[in-house]
Amino acid sequence: MRVIFDDAELLSDAATLEQGLRAGTERAEALGRLIVDVVADGEPLPGELLDDPASHAGSFGELRMTSAEPAAFLRVTLMEAADALEQARAEQVVAADHIDQGRAPDAFQALGVALGVWDAVRDLVQRVSQLLGFDLTEASVVVNGEEIRVDESVASLSRQLEEVRRCVAAEDLSGLADALRFDLSEEADRWRYLLTGLAEAVRNAQGEQ
Repeated sequence: MRVIFDDAELLSDAATLEQGLRAGTERAEALGRLIVDVVADGEPLPGELLDDPASHAGSFGELRMTSAEPAAFLRVTLMEAADALEQARAEQVVAADHIDQGRAPDAFQALGVALGVWDAVRDLVQRVSQLLGFDLTEASVVVNGEEIRVDESVASLSRQLEEVRRCVAAEDLSGLADALRFDLSEEADRWRYLLTGLAEAVRNAQGEQ
């Protein structure tokens, strides 16, 4: 298997997927970069193979990896998450409107989209913490003179999502509509500011180096 790292051949005859990925990871670490894309024979490598490459008994013809400078990757990732929260906020309002109109199935479809974004945001906090090497929940940003702490935001979001789950379990559609239209929408605004502020902090930190 031919292994390509940032458009340059790294290995010409890797015997297994695990060997190829290990070689790419070691090259990225040596350069102080992050692997942000892995393509096998022209198709994105499935997540389960990234997590457990040894489970893949066969091989591919070509494994191509792309890396990025960590700060730039984190900035882009944080800004993309902030943009995604605009969609989540819109879907929450749509879900609340559907509930008011007696269209519960449509409401839960929109709610599922919004909750998917929130799951991704919470995963992002953990992933960024791992990449930066410290607990991101200890960080904070100042927006319009107000300090927004990550740990407090995580706790507040957990409470609001728990309330959403409670309303769904209790079939409290009126309470669910209010939670989506007001409380969780406020969370979307808070987290949008927070993620944008963190992206700016990463940019400033990189500029000072």
